[in-house]
Amino acid sequence: MHFYTTEGCRLCDEALQWVIPIMERLSVKLEVIEIMDEASLEKAYGERIPVLAWSHGAESLDWPFDRAAVYRFGMHS
Repeated sequence: MHFYTTEGCRLCDEALQWVIPIMERLSVKLEVIEIMDEASLEKAYGERIPVLAWSHGAESLDWPFDRAAVYRFGMHS
């Protein structure tokens, strides 16, 4: 699972604090990705972050989301 974020994103920081324990509970490996490191990621996610996305597909969960939505999304591994 990818978590797209950028430095200084308050919403991203808050969301990540509760996304991590949910993914750990589901035994889903979470990779935090800085979108400013790659122009294509900045273009794709800049207005949408924080975003959770499966690394094996196009399915994503865009902000705003809550803990229940994250849990359901994480179960679709």
